[in-house]
Amino acid sequence: VLKLDRCRGVLKVTGTDRAIIDVRRQLESLGGPRRPVQQAVWAELMRTRTLETTSRVSVAWLQQMSGCRVHIERSQQEVRLFGPKETVAIAD
Repeated sequence: VLKLDRCRGVLKVTGTDRAIIDVRRQLESLGGPRRPVQQAVWAELMRTRTLETTSRVSVAWLQQMSGCRVHIERSQQEVRLFGPKETVAIAD
């Protein structure tokens, strides 16, 4: 069970140990580091971002291999990596 105390800015989680671990993992995945990339890399990521293939030139491949979500910023040459620390480290 999740309860948000807006006044104190606290999320209260109750449940099984496994459920609490799952919630912690989800919360950890909400934020992600920003990584600047070179113009050529950014352009290639933008070009291949919608490819569903798992070829080594696609964002889908990177996400599948690392287990984290890769977000390409459209307004600047950077990517954000979302996921648990261990999956972000793989994609990084």
